[in-house]
Amino acid sequence: MADLLYCPLRQSWVAALPEEVVRQNLIRQMVEQLQFPKSHLALEVSLTNLPHLSSHLQDQLPRRRADLIVFSKDLHPDHALYPLLLIECKAVPINAKTFRQAIGYNQVVGALYLTVANQTSLYTGHYSVEKKEYDFFEGLPSYNLLKNRLKL
Repeated sequence: MADLLYCPLRQSWVAALPEEVVRQNLIRQMVEQLQFPKSHLALEVSLTNLPHLSSHLQDQLPRRRADLIVFSKDLHPDHALYPLLLIECKAVPINAKTFRQAIGYNQVVGALYLTVANQTSLYTGHYSVEKKEYDFFEGLPSYNLLKNRLKL
């Protein structure tokens, strides 16, 4: 089964394409080391199917899929689950275009944090209202740390 990887979210075997290897390694790290609840991870979510977006906007949304979205409770008064983190996985080096793509997706998704990842690099950021741009740092904090940062 060298050409396949087991995806715990899909509960099935998937082709071991380069981007999928990045995604599955990251999911494993998130669940096993960083305590992200597996039940709050959504894989390859169509932007048109995001439950927190108004149904009247569905026709205006791009027909694209987010690699991985982490939802969380108690983030938004009107939604039981809301996007905490949007993740864009790449099999190629991360560059300015990668960040622009992820930021563009997040303009629709509205996640509080944004991560871009490849085989060797991982950057997480949030939008700074003061600077009017995203601040990125290396790594990915634990689920609890991301949620606790919101309370600061």
